[in-house]
Amino acid sequence: MAEETNYDERKDMTTDTHKPARPLKYFKDKAFIGATLISLIVAIGTVYLPSMSALFGTAPLNLLEFLTVLVLSSTGFIYLEVSKNARSKRLGYALNTN
Repeated sequence: MAEETNYDERKDMTTDTHKPARPLKYFKDKAFIGATLISLIVAIGTVYLPSMSALFGTAPLNLLEFLTVLVLSSTGFIYLEVSKNARSKRLGYALNTN
């Protein structure tokens, strides 16, 4: 005979869109750190090495331009994180921060 589940057990089996599917442990993954560092070094080299800069037609940003790009590119992320936090408080549960 099939075992019946009550409402609370079914709720635990559903996917919660506010929590990650698994804990995010990026800094423990050596391959991820290595790939990220290599990508960063290649991107910086493309801009700051004269031969690569000439090949790709890039130029370095000054501080004001860099800060402008940083602020504009971060607004979507900040908005989403603030809205998730407000929604979780409104619904009465804290986000899983493990």
